[in-house]
Amino acid sequence: MRKPFLWAIALLLSFGLTGCLFSAFLAGDSRLQLENGSRMAIAELEAVGPGDTVLLVGDTLWPGERSRTRDVGLDGIFRLRLLAGDTACFRAGCAQAIDLGEQELGGSVRFRFAVDRDGPWLEKR
Repeated sequence: MRKPFLWAIALLLSFGLTGCLFSAFLAGDSRLQLENGSRMAIAELEAVGPGDTVLLVGDTLWPGERSRTRDVGLDGIFRLRLLAGDTACFRAGCAQAIDLGEQELGGSVRFRFAVDRDGPWLEKR
């Protein structure tokens, strides 16, 4: 009497887990994480597409911090814009919008933001 019940439970669990795995690989969701490798504070990261602007990271990231990994659901090439400022005056509202150019989003992407003598740049990791 117990064997058919246990087999039914095992079968249901295996179908449930298979569905989760397939949806994770076939859903096309892209994941993004941003690491602040600069001396600036970051307020937000936006993706500007042909029709609208999508907020990707809305947390304030201080130097050396990483954002949480987010499911952004974007695939393709987008123009990225960052709102950042010097940490000394960031709380006073002196953040500026920095255009980071076009980047490809899709799959699992991790970016590192840095500023050097050549200016701000974004590195794919």
